[in-house]
Amino acid sequence: MTTITTRRVLGYQEVQQQGYQYPQTPAALPPPPPVQQPPADYSHLMRSPPPEPPQQPATSTTTTSTTATQTKSSQGGVARQAAAAQGDSELALFDVRICDLLLTSGSTCPQGFTWYKVDHGYLCGGGSHFVEDGEVDRMLRGRRPIVDAVNLYLDPSTAVAPPPDQGLHEPMHGAYEQCVLFARDRGGRTLTAHNNVHSSPNTKRHSSHSPLSNTNPASTRKKTTLPTLLAMHKRAEPITMLTAHDFPSAHVADQAGMDMVLVGDSLAMVALGMDDTSEVLLEEMILHCRSVARGAKAAFIVGDLPMGSYEISPEQAVGSAIKMVKEGRVQGIKLEGGAEMVPAIAKIVTAGMPVLAHIGLTPQRQNALGGFRVQGKSAAGALRLLTDAIAVQEAGAFAVVLEAVPTEVASLVTKKLRIPTIGIGAGNGCSGQVLVQVDMSGNFPPGRFLPKFVKKYGDVWGEAKRAVEAFRVEVKERSYPAVEHTYPMAKEEFAEFERVVGGER
Repeated sequence: MTTITTRRVLGYQEVQQQGYQYPQTPAALPPPPPVQQPPADYSHLMRSPPPEPPQQPATSTTTTSTTATQTKSSQGGVARQAAAAQGDSELALFDVRICDLLLTSGSTCPQGFTWYKVDHGYLCGGGSHFVEDGEVDRMLRGRRPIVDAVNLYLDPSTAVAPPPDQGLHEPMHGAYEQCVLFARDRGGRTLTAHNNVHSSPNTKRHSSHSPLSNTNPASTRKKTTLPTLLAMHKRAEPITMLTAHDFPSAHVADQAGMDMVLVGDSLAMVALGMDDTSEVLLEEMILHCRSVARGAKAAFIVGDLPMGSYEISPEQAVGSAIKMVKEGRVQGIKLEGGAEMVPAIAKIVTAGMPVLAHIGLTPQRQNALGGFRVQGKSAAGALRLLTDAIAVQEAGAFAVVLEAVPTEVASLVTKKLRIPTIGIGAGNGCSGQVLVQVDMSGNFPPGRFLPKFVKKYGDVWGEAKRAVEAFRVEVKERSYPAVEHTYPMAKEEFAEFERVVGGER
């Protein structure tokens, strides 16, 4: 007789019989059937626990089906047990609806995987995020469930089978750190595959910790979406936007409550030290977009298409936009140009990607404009600006950036449009404002040119320089590291070590 040993790992079975095999039981977790009706409201089931099933005397005549039914009914939180008490069909429908709720909530699995019912809870199709049955009760009360990150990445010897239809080979979506941080952001716990220990991010301190590992990020805010922005515009609430070029700058912008974060091609100068925006490549922009997407969880992220990635044809534009959304993880696309870019804007919008247009001073075309000059200063120039604004609006852009435009012109253009305008050097009559984070935070050395429209809100460069200087001085003086910055060793252990090596020579 062949012996098969099984061990439960959050609902999956680890089977050892001359190598790992996928389970051939319902634990294989087939995808739930499609549900046409909206999720049912089970909040009424939260009032009191379901009645206990009558105790059956343990006899050898008890059937397997009866035992399975009782076991199934006993699993789950209060709401699920109440559904189970109404029969198997109601229980199955309950699980399908909960999986649908988890999928559509937007605050559980950041990768958008389908959810499946497993033992003691629900697991995303990527095998990375787990919601306990008890947390479902919290969700049905209108509260956000705690999402646990399943830490399988650190233990590659553990074989855990994802649902066969997913075709995945990495149990953490291939992005372990991002998933763990996502769970911790929502108050979740990190589970290890061998012992399911709930570990705290403050248990140990290492120099390799992520910058987010000990924080409570701005992801407690609701995610800003396109409807959110349009609703703000409808009620005349100013929209805030700031550039970010990497993880720390994105995290700062998100924590500060920015509605939108722009990964602008200005990073060519402020992050990469290039002379102007025409040097940066699409691949470089995508890399920075991915970094920003990891740091900004609540803001609406827009990626800037660099020069040469969209002007040749609408097909080139939509191809570049798709790469930026899929690989850069942004929610919207920005491109420069007015009426001449209408085919490209329309093509991208038709493909399902929001577009933020950019008219007025367009830095990628500075050579054709004669440098960085204010646009729309004449009546004819202002009319061209309005024509461009209306053209990009009709092409489907959800908003338009107005850069370096007289206040009066920008205000009138804003009134003529149905979509929001985001001003930069265009006065306060626009629907919102954007600045380059490095400029407004003062993260640059003295003597650097600063455009007239920039207000310097801080001195990040000066503070950083003072901190680095203080570090250098303390190292030279040997006052750093102090005792509180070191790790202790028992005196008897050091004495033994000293005895073995013979002490000082």
